[in-house]
Amino acid sequence: MLLPNTTYNYSSEFNVTESTPKIIYKVNYDVSLRITFAIIAVLGIIGNSVVLFVVYRVKQMRTITNYFVAHQAFIDGISSILIVYHYLLPIVPIPSGIAGHTVCRLWAARYPLWSCLLASTYNLLALTVERYMAIVYPFRYIAFYTSGKRACLIFAFIWVMCLLFKSINIPRIESDDGECIRVIVYTAMENKIIAILSFLIEYFIPLFLMSFAYMHIIVVLNSKIIRIAPGMPNPPKDDHDSMNVARRNVVKTLLLVAMAFAVLWAPNQIYYFISSINTNIVPNKVFHNVTVIVAFCNCCVNPVIYALKYRQFRSGMKTAFGYRDSSNGMALTHTT
Repeated sequence: MLLPNTTYNYSSEFNVTESTPKIIYKVNYDVSLRITFAIIAVLGIIGNSVVLFVVYRVKQMRTITNYFVAHQAFIDGISSILIVYHYLLPIVPIPSGIAGHTVCRLWAARYPLWSCLLASTYNLLALTVERYMAIVYPFRYIAFYTSGKRACLIFAFIWVMCLLFKSINIPRIESDDGECIRVIVYTAMENKIIAILSFLIEYFIPLFLMSFAYMHIIVVLNSKIIRIAPGMPNPPKDDHDSMNVARRNVVKTLLLVAMAFAVLWAPNQIYYFISSINTNIVPNKVFHNVTVIVAFCNCCVNPVIYALKYRQFRSGMKTAFGYRDSSNGMALTHTT
């Protein structure tokens, strides 16, 4: 989450009082920042589009796990587009009346962008849970993850939850004489409570749950026990080994994705949390901008991880773009 900075016409989100002068939202990023945002956005749009294309194009890639991967790419791709909209495009004229309030609350509050970024976090958590169930509780996995329809219901729940939670910031912005301004909605104590909840819900709790899940997954995989669903015959030894290798590869890939989330979002989340709780801290423009840039990199890093580490995705990418794959990568499709 971003902490607005008075140095470039933004104010601390939680430091607004009755004596604070009117806070006007303007975008005055310098050229270097705009170029950086543009690079991140372009890489995010291209990389995540490739992931979506591969999953759509290659039939063998259409597994439950890859549906979650594709949804992650969809969210990150939309987030990259919204980075362009919020940070690179000119400010739209602010109309009067309800239309003006709506524009300000969607643009100045960056409601769509923050909702997408939170949805990205919880889709990553859902992807972790999917792998956790497949490896630690395979019998329950077979019963629950029966089709893509169940995955779509999970996706819908993620979007509804994130849109509702981020709507808490919508009342903070309204229009006034053709400008978007910050208004006092919550008390100082309520703002601190919101800051604590935001840090817990957006970062700490998902990270804690993912860490627990991957530690348990690693323990199960290291035990070298492959559990087969009821009614299914035991696979031959070679297939047994291939299944174990495939599972390990998927887990290693997704563990890297989770670690990227933890590392890239840590500076911004911690800085936002501390600045919101301690109102005596003066926002630092340079450090704030660095935390924003690092956090936004999470929108474009996942496709690179897939291309480097995810064997099934590499094989699918070769197939999607017309290259013959002589390896057995596509044989590793079903890792459940």
